[in-house]
Amino acid sequence: MAGGGIGALGQWVGMEVRAGNTAAFDGTPIELVTPEPDDFDQRILVISDGSGEIATRLNIPLSGTDLTWDGQFVEGSVAPSDTYAFSIEGFKGGTLQSTVPATRYNRVREAVIQDGETLLVLDGGVSVSPSEVSALRNVD
Repeated sequence: MAGGGIGALGQWVGMEVRAGNTAAFDGTPIELVTPEPDDFDQRILVISDGSGEIATRLNIPLSGTDLTWDGQFVEGSVAPSDTYAFSIEGFKGGTLQSTVPATRYNRVREAVIQDGETLLVLDGGVSVSPSEVSALRNVD
């Protein structure tokens, strides 16, 4: 999504953008948006921690594009505060068919210029380039 200069992006402050596949977890559930499911017989949400290690893998419904991660790992413990990355693995007949990012809406806190590049700083301190934004919406 083209954003223009920092002045134009400043209008995005306070709005929500759908961008990237990372989010800061602070105990509050994280709402994710997944691509439309293909013809899979199993879908798994893969959650990686800030160091890139897989923190947990959770079976998710075969249908639907919206889901919420409540911070629970598969064994029942609660995730520590960290920045996590989310992806969806699609399987058919036990064979991995695809891995795609799961994105989320996140509030824009500020627009900054860092090392000559304009970035949007989101809740939790995650920064994204405006080119990573696939949707923009007002906060309800």
